[in-house]
Formats: sequence, structure tokens, C-alpha cells
Amino acid sequence: MENRKKSKPPRRPKNVRETPHDAVFKAYFSDIQVAREYILNFYPEELRKEIDLTSLRKLDTSYVSARFAKSFSDVVYGSKTLSGRDALLVFLFEHKSSQTKHIFLQLLDYMLQKWEEDVKNKQKLSVVIPTVVYHGKTGWKKRNFAADFGILPDYLSKFIPKFDYLLTDLHNTPIQVIEDLHTNYLKNLFLSLKFAWEQEYIRQYWTKIFRFGNDISDTDRVNLLTNILFQYIIRVSQFSEPEIIELNDSLKVSNIMTTYDTIVKNATERGIQQGVSLGMEKGIEKGIEKGIEKGIEKGIEKGAELQKIMLTIKTMTTFPSLTDQEIADFVEEDISFVEQIRKELATNPEYTNKIWAELNAREN
Repeated sequence: MENRKKSKPPRRPKNVRETPHDAVFKAYFSDIQVAREYILNFYPEELRKEIDLTSLRKLDTSYVSARFAKSFSDVVYGSKTLSGRDALLVFLFEHKSSQTKHIFLQLLDYMLQKWEEDVKNKQKLSVVIPTVVYHGKTGWKKRNFAADFGILPDYLSKFIPKFDYLLTDLHNTPIQVIEDLHTNYLKNLFLSLKFAWEQEYIRQYWTKIFRFGNDISDTDRVNLLTNILFQYIIRVSQFSEPEIIELNDSLKVSNIMTTYDTIVKNATERGIQQGVSLGMEKGIEKGIEKGIEKGIEKGIEKGAELQKIMLTIKTMTTFPSLTDQEIADFVEEDISFVEQIRKELATNPEYTNKIWAELNAREN
């Protein structure tokens, strides 16, 4: 792997945008601590004991074809087994309300591409461990690949490939199992995904979803991950802004840093009457207050743009492995928006400070 030439960015289909489910999953599972905790808690014991977690690393996925990128989460980890053989851990995220009909074809497609890449780089074939994390509205019905072909006699069925995948079906996972997880990130993420279709459960578990424990330090990385989760809940729920403010009041924590853009976006989409002035965090309240008092919509739009730029910059620096297209999908902008920001950062060392200064000036 070390001698390989740097690959081109993943080829993504044009006009294919990730859903909020894809974005939040990818952001969290791109964190190696989350991936490690998932393996420790959800992999079968006999497999878990063979994985050398000290060698766990996130891998490049630029060889994945455009047609597969529509369903593939792009989160791939590699590790060694304790016996010394390379293994590849593949995360394929399925979030539809009904399960993918031909999941084996998707997984086999990826496995073949990975093995072709191994051959191209003159490496021994990787052991691929496909892993599906699912949180649809109904339970996942797992069956073997041969079932897709109907009833076949033995002399024909022996030609059907036989392989399996690991499944975490959050729909059927008891709430207590998730609550008993020791890691904050994985527990909060899985509660959010499990209740994505049940607004009343989100209300009931609001404090547990957004309470990360005393071991979480106040860093940009933590704030960004918390903010990503918050935006995810905003997007998948139907709460009004006053309801969200009331729910947030019950938290009494400071690590939920909502962005100006998020507030404006929801106020616009849900027809909330310039309710942005209610704000959800102190830093947002001041900037929005002026705009509403003077009734200057352009000022609000400019503030939203600045916050979007800062969110993009933070995402770039916190998750350097994400491609421009992935970042664009998350911040819900065209890729040209991200490319322009990256160009500004490369040519102007003071660009980030300039944006911060403009934001601070608006707050004052």
C-alpha cells in the first residue's frame, strides 16, 4: 500500500447528493475511534479477537466506480489480523425504508473492484469483511445470495458464489443495547439513526442524544461532530423552532454550536416568521438580532454565507480525508463552492482569519 501512487479522487455520478443519513454516518465513522468502538461492540467475538485494532487505518477508496458510489458509504478501514494477514473492513450504509433488494450484488461489485486494485498493485488479495449498518422503518430480512436465484438443484447451485456480510439492524436493536455502549459518539449516533423516523422518540431521548459525557473536551473536532448530529436531527425531524429551543433548554450544555445557516435554513423551509432572532446559541443570537430589527434580509443572507464558509473550512480541516464532493454534499452546496474555498485557503493564508473577523464584526 505504501508504494502506491496517489490515486485520483473518487469518481462520483454528477448530480448525486448524499442524504442527511449518509452525511452523518460518514462523518462519524470517518473518526477512527468510532470505527474501533463499533468493531469492539458489534463484531462477532471470534472475528473481533483476530483483528489487530492497533493497526486499524482508514483507506483510500478512489478505485470505487461511479455506479457503485451511489450506494457505497466510502468509509473503508483496513487492519491486520493477529495472525498477520491483511483484512479489509467495509462499511456499506443502507438507510432506505425498505432494504436493498440485491445487497449481495452491491457487495460483490465492491469486492471485485478491491481485488482488481490488489492485482494492479501486485498485492495479495485482501480479505473483505462487508458490514451493513441499517436503520430503516422495518427490520432487515437477511437471506443468502442463492435465494436470489430461486430454487436450484445442487448441480446448479454449486456455481453460485457463497459469501456473507455482517449486519447491524438498528431497527431491531433494543434501545438498552445502544444505551449501554461506553463510547459517547457511537451511542449518540446510533440513537439518532434508530429514532430518525420516530419524532416522539427523538423528543423523549433528546438529552441522551446530545449529552456526550464529561470525558469530551471542548475542541473544534468535538463541536463539529456535535453540530453535525444536531443538524442531522433538525433535517430529519419536524420540530418547530420553538420546540427545538425548548428541548435545547433542557440540555444546559455548551457544546451544541448550531450554525447561523442551519437556523436560517429551517426558518425558511418551515415558514417560521423571521424567528431566527430566537436563535439557539448566544453567538448566533447577536448576529441575527440586528438583521431582524432592521428588516435587512441581505444581512441575514450574508451571515448565513459566512457561517457556511466557516462550516466548510472546519469540515476540511477536521476531516482531511473527505473529498470536495463529499464536503459539498454535507454542507449542501455545489462542488464549485468548496473548490473556491479551497483555492482561497491555498492562495490567502489569512482567509480563515478574514472570515472570522467578518463574523465577529457582525456579532458586535
